[in-house]
This record gives sequence, structure tokens and C-alpha cells, in this order.
Amino acid sequence: GTSEDESELRVLLQMGSIDEVGNEMDDTDLIVQQLTSKLSNVDEELVMLRADLGGSTRFSEKLELEERIAELEARQKVVKGYIQKARKR
Repeated sequence: GTSEDESELRVLLQMGSIDEVGNEMDDTDLIVQQLTSKLSNVDEELVMLRADLGGSTRFSEKLELEERIAELEARQKVVKGYIQKARKR
């Protein structure tokens, strides 16, 4: 869990070499970059789906688009949470 991650990080900072600490920071930066890119893709897809929803006339199509939007909004929330956790680290 989170407390386990924090204790591992604390041990790394106390006992680890400068290279080990640097590598951990590089890994964290890379994760944040990847998550930020994923969030950007989700945001772009949401914009397109919302535009499609506005132009949709068939009920079944609207329902499908609304479901996809809800899925993406849930993914967006999760990715934002991961970004926040990674930045804290």
C-alpha cells in the first residue's frame, strides 16, 4: 500500500546511493510523463465523443456514446489519481 511505498522510499533515501535515488526519481518522472500523455489522449477522445454526441440523432447511438464517455471519465479520474500519487513520490 501507500505506507509501504513511503517506507521503501524512506529507506532508499537514507541508505541508497545517489545513483539509486536518481534512478528512482527518473523512473517517477517517466511514469508521470506517460500518465500525462495518457490523460491528454483521454481528454482529446472525450472532446470528440462529446461533439459526436451533440450531433447524434439516433437513441441507440447516443446511448453508446454516453456509455463510452462515462468509461473515459472514469479512466480520466483514475489516471489523475495516479499522476497525483506519482508526483507526491
